[in-house]
Amino acid sequence: MKFPKRVSAFGGIYRWKDGRNTPDVHPVLFEYANVPVYMRLSLGTESTEVTRFMGSKGIIELGEFGVTYTPQAGIDLSPSYYTSS
Repeated sequence: MKFPKRVSAFGGIYRWKDGRNTPDVHPVLFEYANVPVYMRLSLGTESTEVTRFMGSKGIIELGEFGVTYTPQAGIDLSPSYYTSS
């Protein structure tokens, strides 16, 4: 197993002030072989758990009851949102 080249993380108890000692929000950014991997733990909502893989060809979501794939073309289909800002 290879270790990431870089890691940046922060977190804290931002939502549930109930005496816990584990963060309820904890985002982490890893860099593996020039590929960024972003992971986020958020216990601040009542939404169901989901694992999402996002890439240039689409999005795969693993949820409680199934898997979904949302394809993307992998190319720029329109001008950038930021071109006129």
